[in-house]
Amino acid sequence: MRDDQSPASPALVESMGRANYGPLLGERKGITGGVLHDRQYVHGFATRALPLDGALPPVPWDRAATSPDGPVFRRGQLTLADPADAWLLVPDGGKGYLWLNGFLLGRYWSAGPQRALYAPAPLWHPGPNDLVLLELDHPEAANLTVLDSPPSPSPLPVDHGVCGGLDGVSRPQTP
Repeated sequence: MRDDQSPASPALVESMGRANYGPLLGERKGITGGVLHDRQYVHGFATRALPLDGALPPVPWDRAATSPDGPVFRRGQLTLADPADAWLLVPDGGKGYLWLNGFLLGRYWSAGPQRALYAPAPLWHPGPNDLVLLELDHPEAANLTVLDSPPSPSPLPVDHGVCGGLDGVSRPQTP
């Protein structure tokens, strides 16, 4: 319960794209028809956006270790001697967002079309590089694959070096 003794039930609504052509033109996004709890409408709720561009707001980094379900933020470091273009893949992830040194690379989704995210050389720094992952579907996802060329069109590339877990611990780059 909150201070005002009203029950709190947080919900995350993901902002997926919408059709901009054909019969679904004008499709609305978000909560458009009310919120139901069991079979009763909830009134007086508040919504707020979680800004994903620029610096992230304070996030619960420890939630990934304590919660087996729901979206989680993970972070880690990858140390490089010579920055170069790379493609980043979360092989055991479902759907989420990935940041490199505070820059939002984009959204990935195991169903496609974006499974790997391109990280150009200018975004990398010699030495430690910060990686932040917001995983929406598979909170246990903790590995990041770093590729030196675009991945094959297969569902998941295999036999590539894996950067250690995204758990807040510095990991060296693997060859």
